[in-house]
Amino acid sequence: MMSKRLSKTLFLASVLIFSFVADEILQSNPYVGPVYFTAFMICIFIILMNFLVTIICDAIAVGAFRERDHDQELVDYLWRSLKEIIGVYSPPWHFLGLWRT
Repeated sequence: MMSKRLSKTLFLASVLIFSFVADEILQSNPYVGPVYFTAFMICIFIILMNFLVTIICDAIAVGAFRERDHDQELVDYLWRSLKEIIGVYSPPWHFLGLWRT
């Protein structure tokens, strides 16, 4: 009994990494086998997508609370450096009496 459970668990694990043989599913039961397989793949896909969306949402939430000053300074420095490399000159804003908005 335990070897059947182990073999089924190993089979489902191999399905997760897409190294399975579809003939084994069809030989076990040509009608119910594909239905169970499709239901399993849909459930696993939904669970994995849920994990992915959760990780992305958490990363966005953490990033929203970070200070943006350092990031803005870095972007300004990179932009000025790129303009110097290209040869485009723009005078500093405070000399022109203009301020960034």
